[in-house]
Amino acid sequence: MTSFRMASFCTAIGIALSNGCAVEPIEEGWFTPPAQKPILFPPSAAGLGYEPIEIDAPAGHTIYGWFIPADDAPATVLIN
Repeated sequence: MTSFRMASFCTAIGIALSNGCAVEPIEEGWFTPPAQKPILFPPSAAGLGYEPIEIDAPAGHTIYGWFIPADDAPATVLIN
């Protein structure tokens, strides 16, 4: 992996983790997702190319997100 791709990957992971991809303990043995944090900047602020996407969900809801393409990616990661 080139240093640019590694930096982009680390930036994307940092963005994901800073936006609540973890759990917080609420009492012994019980965990909850942390409170949602607003996303203040698009991926382009971290130097990443992206495409806005919309996914139709049940009950008429729409999930908005970004597709961040990567060359030779072995998988696609969805983070909600």
